[in-house]
Amino acid sequence: MRRSFPTVSICLSMGLLLSVTGCATRPTTVDEIDCNDAAGDCSSAHQTASKRISGPPRNQRDLTQQPPSLTVAQTLQNAPDVNAALARSSAAASEIDTAAAMRMPQLSFDSSSGYSTSEGNPFTGRAEGRAYSYTLTAKVPLYQGGRDSAALDLAQSQYRASIETSKDVLISTALSLLSAQVQVKRTSECMAIFDRHLRSLRSLRINVQGERQAGAATSVDVGEVDRQLLRLEVERKQSALSLADAQETILRLNSGLVDKSVISTSFVASRLPQILPDLLELAMRNNPRISTRLARMDAANARIDQARAAYNPSIGLALSVGGQRSPGNRYEEVQTSAVARVSVPLYSGGAREATIQGRHEDFRAAALDKDSAVLGVRAAVTTAFNRRLHAQAMLELSRRQLSVARSQIDGVKQERKLGERTVFDEIRSISDAADAELDVARAIYELAVSEFVLAAETGMLDDILGMRTGPAPASVVADYPAVLQKS
Repeated sequence: MRRSFPTVSICLSMGLLLSVTGCATRPTTVDEIDCNDAAGDCSSAHQTASKRISGPPRNQRDLTQQPPSLTVAQTLQNAPDVNAALARSSAAASEIDTAAAMRMPQLSFDSSSGYSTSEGNPFTGRAEGRAYSYTLTAKVPLYQGGRDSAALDLAQSQYRASIETSKDVLISTALSLLSAQVQVKRTSECMAIFDRHLRSLRSLRINVQGERQAGAATSVDVGEVDRQLLRLEVERKQSALSLADAQETILRLNSGLVDKSVISTSFVASRLPQILPDLLELAMRNNPRISTRLARMDAANARIDQARAAYNPSIGLALSVGGQRSPGNRYEEVQTSAVARVSVPLYSGGAREATIQGRHEDFRAAALDKDSAVLGVRAAVTTAFNRRLHAQAMLELSRRQLSVARSQIDGVKQERKLGERTVFDEIRSISDAADAELDVARAIYELAVSEFVLAAETGMLDDILGMRTGPAPASVVADYPAVLQKS
């Protein structure tokens, strides 16, 4: 149960107003992201967004300066999208306090003081002097027809949806970052492969040029080597363009991550099930998109109860005590009252039925959104699982192909010296080895991306990175209905 503590605020503006409202203990929404990354020191989740985003304004920063090297957890903690989602969670938590305050009594104090004159009758004459009045009023809600419960259920459901949305934003940002890191690593390796084989072709060109001068080779042989050199140069430039595209995501997140900081694919795979049914079960239970839709279904159901309760009877008690004194009166007049107010809506002109019907349609739409999310997650997990199987097979075949291609290079060189092979054969062997190395790099990339996608779709990526978002704190979810019971 949520504990409520009264808070007193005093305002003086044309009178004195004293209000006492119930304020439930405020849940710490940002505590959901608990940064425990061993490589970095993530600050407390209770920090506000303004404290997390420090430094000069973005338009005053030196954008040409290389950002410092950060861990994955530090980069995600500083990401504006993640912090914006956490700020929305904090705002949703405040709505829980507002809803809980509906059950609390309200106390107000009004007073006025001044100087006044009045014309009396011929017997009393003119009256003048100081006049004042004051009133202390207490309004106690006795029965609200379920309005308070429906408002609290709605606020709690919206808060839980905001928490799951924050987790979804965190995981999506992490997936984009890790995919970009793997792409950067892959393109860098591809460029290194092109550099190695460019050196091999340049060495071959020198040999062929010497053979041409000796009459053992022709200009056609030299031209073919030059053509292959140009082809590799073009492909290297294409890899450089791909590298620039991959680095855009890293720069957008203001990350200084380097290749060596890419998380190990085998480590990710060790934290995930290896068969499709287990992956699907884990995704149905943990995927934040599904959890968000379930929470929105709860919120839509709470709006139905809220629409019904809006036309229920309500009972309240108003207590007041006050006094006043006017010019000409020697004594203060004291007044007290106790009024019970009963409100019973009798006829709404069809508004009640129309409102409830609209809320039912909202619930139906939320249920369909949940079904759509389930189908999307199921398709994403199945596709990523098949992608992982194909990538594993491709990696094994590519490594075998690379081993054969490397062994053929030396054999072709020796056979060409004996006159059994031509320059074209040696060029082809070098090209085959380069293609095999590129296939290995691509297979490693595809395998890494499939593992990251599986970790993201099963809702485990934040836990693997040491940045668990988890459910809301126990003090907040004590009254929450189980999310899976309403699915």
